[in-house]
Amino acid sequence: MDCREIHERLRNHDARALPDVQAHLVGCAACAQLVADEGALARALAPDVVPHDAAPAELESMLGAIQGDIAREQGWQARVRELPTPIRIGIAASVALLPALLALAFGGRADMGVYPLARMLLIVALFVVIAIGAVALGLQPLYARAVPPGLRPALILAAVWLPFILGAIPAAHLDHPASLAGGGADLVPRALRCFAFGMFIPAIPLTILTRFLDRDGHASLVRALLCASAAGLAANLILQVDCPITHPLHLLLGHATIAIVLVAAYGGVGLARTFLAQR
Repeated sequence: MDCREIHERLRNHDARALPDVQAHLVGCAACAQLVADEGALARALAPDVVPHDAAPAELESMLGAIQGDIAREQGWQARVRELPTPIRIGIAASVALLPALLALAFGGRADMGVYPLARMLLIVALFVVIAIGAVALGLQPLYARAVPPGLRPALILAAVWLPFILGAIPAAHLDHPASLAGGGADLVPRALRCFAFGMFIPAIPLTILTRFLDRDGHASLVRALLCASAAGLAANLILQVDCPITHPLHLLLGHATIAIVLVAAYGGVGLARTFLAQR
């Protein structure tokens, strides 16, 4: 049973009639809130949704839009989006962390033995905390408690600029042959290799996944950018534990650019979609 069927039962005054309704309400706080008073709140709000002086053409347009939204929220996509929020966030977080965990399981970067442990742990912790925080806010239900107004932009900026800041500071070490690569004639080829690896292994798939997990389908630009920035950090995370090159220019060109390119590109797509929808 999905949200559309619950809404139909609300209109028929039998939203609590069957056990499968209760099963849905356990995992969908939005429907549970509507059903809590036998649908009285939903029916009380309904008259305010449509202006009293709306013309028939406007009503038909609004009805068509609503029916289109309902039609799209069926099947496997609707069932994925109606999963409890902690599960949706957990799925996205697992996909963000899995590539880095697999890289570590297969040995990780060649210079792991000489890389300063404290610096490695700090960088990994920053990437993980900011990425999961961005995913959590990006998949937050629309009815959830409001967060401080500057928190979402702050997380996006942190996800975009943190890799640049870390790449610009002095090299972690120069004590392993593999860490000395990525300069001179090898700068661009090695940087492109890391950029493509990070973009196409965790970043783009995670961005697509979060779009399906988001109940709003990334219609909100800020929520879309939060998920894209988390995907950019997931790419930097796997490169941090897999790529042994410590050359600052390599880190700036091959690692740090992933988040800003992904956020800028996905933000541009969102703005274009909004512009076309308004025309």
